[in-house]
Amino acid sequence: MLFTNPKNNVSRKMPTLAYRIEEAPLGGEIKPTRVVWEEIVDITADQAIAAATPSKAKDHSGPVTFLLNVLANGHPVSKKIIEERGAASGFSVDQIDRAKKKLGVVAFKEKGVINGQWFWAHPPIRSSPSC
Repeated sequence: MLFTNPKNNVSRKMPTLAYRIEEAPLGGEIKPTRVVWEEIVDITADQAIAAATPSKAKDHSGPVTFLLNVLANGHPVSKKIIEERGAASGFSVDQIDRAKKKLGVVAFKEKGVINGQWFWAHPPIRSSPSC
């Protein structure tokens, strides 16, 4: 826990102190607690709140990195397998679809098979003409 200055304090800035609350070693039925001061830390109240608050901005690098790793060997991978692995990694189908669009991954259906599977793969890399 931190003991810090609020932003609207007009006095000089005091250091932020770290502390913890623990049971005092007295024994018996009553279990008193005490404050144990740890150290001075270089963090403001705003920084502490920001670090403790879950970010509402969505990070799209996780699904992109996941999809890059799944398709890393260059071979097509079944959409069903990608979705299963994505769910196991905590990604929704929508997140994986957005990563697919961002990376330019191509989708194609298995040919010559009734009810064939869908596969995803990196598009072929076109070499640029040498100058």
